[in-house]
Amino acid sequence: MEQFEKELQNRAEAFVALVAQEQQHPTHKQELALKTFLEASYSRDASEAIVFLLRYADKYVVRQFTYNYLYSGALPDGVKTDIIVRSIPKEMKMRGNIGRFLVYTRFPDGTEVRLKFTNKSASVYYLMHLIDRHHKNGKISPLSLRKNRSLFVALYCMVYDISHSKADEKCERLLFRREGGHLRAGRENEIIFDIRSHLKSVFQGQTDSFAPYAMTARSHLTVPSEHIHFFGDAEALLEFHFK
Repeated sequence: MEQFEKELQNRAEAFVALVAQEQQHPTHKQELALKTFLEASYSRDASEAIVFLLRYADKYVVRQFTYNYLYSGALPDGVKTDIIVRSIPKEMKMRGNIGRFLVYTRFPDGTEVRLKFTNKSASVYYLMHLIDRHHKNGKISPLSLRKNRSLFVALYCMVYDISHSKADEKCERLLFRREGGHLRAGRENEIIFDIRSHLKSVFQGQTDSFAPYAMTARSHLTVPSEHIHFFGDAEALLEFHFK
């Protein structure tokens, strides 16, 4: 199994490198090689469209696409950082976006950095994904906020001093917004962008990529569950099981 995973990693990294070469010095030979890689998973027409998009994608998007959709069984070499969830220290007060539980990155050199998202909903949303990822191994489907609405609200109330009705209102804003009497998509994509932007900033200068530690609108976290830890009172969060 270990040899199989290593081979998948090698193939994934070869594809990432090939995309980088195509972006910097495109050749017809490299384009054909990319299409050959992709046609193992997609139709010829889809492969041509994906090659076009990959030419303009940044390296983080390329890596995430590769590991999520081409070689989902492979683990990026850069997955060495741990995510730690702890309850708030007794000397720290709950204020602003600081709730009962705090999330840290712990880099390979032992340095810990607390994640500070711009709003409470982003913090709860990220915790929901960490909990779900901790429970599940391998490639998993993206979480549906709509299907997990009641659990998200309950988690919100557990993390912050907030009434059930207020937490439900915040969830409603993530799911929907009204414009001219019409329902539109809510702010869920905005908080995903917030989470990704903050993680990208925290991982700046590290050897790891932030991508496995972040979700997208269409994909879950890909960091292996053994890199996510809940300590002390934070273990109570693992009682949540999302759909």
